[in-house]
Amino acid sequence: MMSDLLRIAENEAFAACTASKNSLESYLYKIKNSLNDNLPTNEFRHADKMKLMNYVNEIIDWLDNSQTQTASKEVYEEKQKEMEVIVNYEKRPRSNLP
Repeated sequence: MMSDLLRIAENEAFAACTASKNSLESYLYKIKNSLNDNLPTNEFRHADKMKLMNYVNEIIDWLDNSQTQTASKEVYEEKQKEMEVIVNYEKRPRSNLP
């Protein structure tokens, strides 16, 4: 009985971790596709695109690293939050530059 409960808890933790990793990966590819989009409505300047693309690729490489297979749900969520902060900063109106 106890081993069944432990197995269920481990499965739920694994599922939550996998969902967080998939969410981060999906977000990264969404940003990457947006950066590759050359429509006039694209919100990023060329220099910003290059910086963001480098950062996105860095995180994708990190995700592809075999060591990240053991990362926790919280680590994936933190990486996504970091990326969202950077993207939102780069999207800010240029008239508000310091």
